Amino acid sequence: MAVWLACSITRNRTTTLADRPKPGTGDRPATDGDDASTTGDRTDVASDLTASAADGTATTATADGTAATATADGTAATAEVTATGRTAATGQSRTVPVGFSSSAGLRVGAGEQRGAAGGWLAAAITLAILAVPAPGLGYQTLLSSPNHTGSAVPLLLAWLLVELVRDRAWLPYVVATVLAWGALGDPLITFVGAAPLVIVTALRALRRRDFRGLDARLAIAGLASVAMSHAGIWLIERVGGLHAPRPPIQLSPVSEWPDRAATVGRMAAILFGTTRPAVHARWVEGVLQAVHLPGLVLAIVALSLTVIAVLRGTADRVDAVLAVAIVCDIGAEIVSTLPIDLLATREIAPALPMSAVLAGRLIVRWLRSPASGALPPVPGAIPRTSIAASVSIPAANSVRNGVHGVVAGQRLARAGRGLLAVVLAAQLVTLVAYAPPRAEPIEGQEAANWLLQQGLRYGLGSYWVSNNITVGTSRKVTVVPTLSGPGKLVGMCWQTHDDMYDAAKHDARFVLLEKQRPMYGTPADVLQQYGQPITRRDFPAYVIFVYDRNLLDGFTTTC
Repeated sequence: MAVWLACSITRNRTTTLADRPKPGTGDRPATDGDDASTTGDRTDVASDLTASAADGTATTATADGTAATATADGTAATAEVTATGRTAATGQSRTVPVGFSSSAGLRVGAGEQRGAAGGWLAAAITLAILAVPAPGLGYQTLLSSPNHTGSAVPLLLAWLLVELVRDRAWLPYVVATVLAWGALGDPLITFVGAAPLVIVTALRALRRRDFRGLDARLAIAGLASVAMSHAGIWLIERVGGLHAPRPPIQLSPVSEWPDRAATVGRMAAILFGTTRPAVHARWVEGVLQAVHLPGLVLAIVALSLTVIAVLRGTADRVDAVLAVAIVCDIGAEIVSTLPIDLLATREIAPALPMSAVLAGRLIVRWLRSPASGALPPVPGAIPRTSIAASVSIPAANSVRNGVHGVVAGQRLARAGRGLLAVVLAAQLVTLVAYAPPRAEPIEGQEAANWLLQQGLRYGLGSYWVSNNITVGTSRKVTVVPTLSGPGKLVGMCWQTHDDMYDAAKHDARFVLLEKQRPMYGTPADVLQQYGQPITRRDFPAYVIFVYDRNLLDGFTTTC
């Protein structure tokens, strides 16, 4: 789902021609997230000043219907074209070079013809970054830890709506609902969804002094989503539903930031597949690492350029929100007291799809840049009915230059598509190379087998292995998670419910502990709380205590 939404946002970046204002609105400033190439004035000029060079002759239609003609041999043909009217902004006459308009018309046509192709190319780049995680921790983070990876779905859905239906009055209400829905399941949405939306749209509204426009309403929507999610959690708790833990919000010492930043850099490398899982020979993994590296580099370039555009106030709305969200996600991991190790890579997992979207959108922007033969920027906004043009330029030379630019851009685009095809093929080979010949046993498989042999079906255990055994045995053995309290075991509130610890409903006869994870309980806690067991079974990584009574009698939880 996240991959499909990311590709959809990226492909939509190429629909600028369809998104441009209708005739008659050309003097409107671009205030709704349109970048410099999507304003109505350019559409009016390009549609009124077009070129045709099929027979080597360039003919340029002008605002009052007269034409200026130039031959392909470079003969300078001049024409004086006049249209009554003055610019709405200054009341002064404006001059438009016909040669510029000719090449602009050609490039508009080329942009329309390759719009879909550019969209698919950008979507393919997004897919290449997203779809092939690195083995080892990459697989574990993106495929086996869906909590934060799946949180990208409501985020990308909200930004896709902002991109597609920006002119709908109901948009802020839907965005607030989508973000609140996501925050109900993952508080991270508040920090990488609602907060970036409020920051970006509030600044845009302040810069334009427009407190009733879309940006102001989206800022309110972001704040409303936070209130809605908290209200929803409160209501669910009051009716006996889930209990959502509040993540700690506290700054870590500044002296720890460099080390934490280095760890976050390694976490990003895991997400983008540029780490070596030490499965094959170093040279094999080095080649596969190099295949993934362009995606990371492109994402860094896209993020850097977008942050610069945000600081200058020229960034597209969705681009700005994505960039600020990535910075918030990674920055919070560096400066907060949240536990940080490579297993915590899941905390910044939403940064991967958002970076992939930014990278794809950067490619779309490049495809539409002057260097690639796309529509060039217009020096000034000129309303359709307010053009006073005087032309004396060799139009044919301008047409020829425009055609050469288009051809060069098409060659670069073809080269980019070829390179992308090679990278995608290599990444598919990566999947095959790293695919295990058979599924590995679940963590704690030997302990699960012993419990099944002893007929033990319900018990307490360390958080990590408890989930593995419960799912791996299809609930033939159920292990409910615990934490180490002061000298005893206590129930865990994370991904549990009170019924799991109800002595009237369950009969727990064993405790399973992980020797390497004492935070979930220690043998000393068990012996102090329950005394000597009737049976003790040790494994290399686990120890099991078996009792002849229900261990849930008098058991407490931290909820």
